[in-house]
Amino acid sequence: MRLEVEIDEGSYSDYKYGYDYNQENNVPDYILRIKAGFKKIYYVKDILKFIEAIVKEKEYEVTSKITYSPKNCFFNETNQKIINAIYEYSKEIQSVINSGIKDKKGLKVYEMLLNKLLTAMEKGKNLVLLGETKQIMNSYEPLFVVENDRIAMRNIEKISENSPFYTFANDTTKVFKMDENEERFFGKFDFLDTELFNQLSDEDNRKLCAVLGYENVNIAEYVEEDGCIDIFVSETDEKEVVKVNLSNTVCAIEKKMGNILFLEKNAKNI
Repeated sequence: MRLEVEIDEGSYSDYKYGYDYNQENNVPDYILRIKAGFKKIYYVKDILKFIEAIVKEKEYEVTSKITYSPKNCFFNETNQKIINAIYEYSKEIQSVINSGIKDKKGLKVYEMLLNKLLTAMEKGKNLVLLGETKQIMNSYEPLFVVENDRIAMRNIEKISENSPFYTFANDTTKVFKMDENEERFFGKFDFLDTELFNQLSDEDNRKLCAVLGYENVNIAEYVEEDGCIDIFVSETDEKEVVKVNLSNTVCAIEKKMGNILFLEKNAKNI
């Protein structure tokens, strides 16, 4: 069975169910919605009942034509982790659920849930966040690269204030976690400032190279040769268009069916 996760700002219709703007920051609440189905997916009408039915192995009617049955319906490992994360979260915010919020199609998203969901998706999964499809990367993304004989740091931003997940400033569709060595290295600083690293003098830049080597932090290099690209595509309908973001790449992508698509340098989308 397919599962899709969406997190978006609450709309006006959500506020009548008890959601409201955060009084401190004057921003709307974030609302979680999920879709489920087989070839076609539909919004789940009651998220908590759906999740509880799966965990407790009971039937649940998604639509008049689609019913979840523990005997016939199965989720892949990542989707099962997402289900468990939402179930655990619902128990932790039971007091909020009991406070009068009646919108069964949506669930208020605290940062705790966002982190739980992203952790569940670490092996690779797409998430619709604030209207943008984001890919949770299951491969390593280096943060430092040698460019023009200098070490440069790629511009990254945290998904949220207390999240261990990041995205690239120039490609917000990718979401990733630092590896252990990078996390330990940046943990020695009070804040993360990309410009600070990229404005170092030549002498300090060479020192940074030595420090990164000592800390076992990887430094990537741009190469001119063509190479292989792994593309992760999950749970798409036959008629859906697959969007792939690439940068500084000259290569050919060969599909198993034998079709070859050539890309020009710096191609953005295909």
